[in-house]
Amino acid sequence: MDQEIWKVIKEYPNYKVSNLGKVKHYERLLRPNINRYGYETVLLYNNVGRRKYLVHRLVAFAFIPNTLNKPQINHINGIKTDNRVENLEWVTNSENMKHAFRTGIITKEMVATSRSKTKKHIVKMLNGEVVARYFGLQEAAEHEGRKKATISQYCLGDYKDSRGYEWRYEK
Repeated sequence: MDQEIWKVIKEYPNYKVSNLGKVKHYERLLRPNINRYGYETVLLYNNVGRRKYLVHRLVAFAFIPNTLNKPQINHINGIKTDNRVENLEWVTNSENMKHAFRTGIITKEMVATSRSKTKKHIVKMLNGEVVARYFGLQEAAEHEGRKKATISQYCLGDYKDSRGYEWRYEK
């Protein structure tokens, strides 16, 4: 059995995240919610307000160096609620999509069906080149731990992304 290691979450000093994918406030474990994409989320509060975070992103930021500055985190075994550090890796959008197709998480039929049912904008995150492409503001917000309105404002050029990425709607 792995030894559990806890680290303080930078912007939220009253919260800790563990290498086993747990989050606690002081000594009380938080019970995560499951978002519509099947990922665990928690609400964290500080003096600025509250914000919803994807648990796997909290674990990755705390425990996995991102030396190549990759924007997404992949669940290696394909189980979106398995947030143990050894099950997570930083990936590009392309690497994440290839893994999803290879493991059967996403099929070509699923992509075709989802695109035919909606008129959502394709949203691109760029760092000189496209590093991620999302099917709508909601998906981009969920994956990046941001609000839909914030992503929209980035795409419209109203605000700059604090992480240095450009955002655009794809035509």
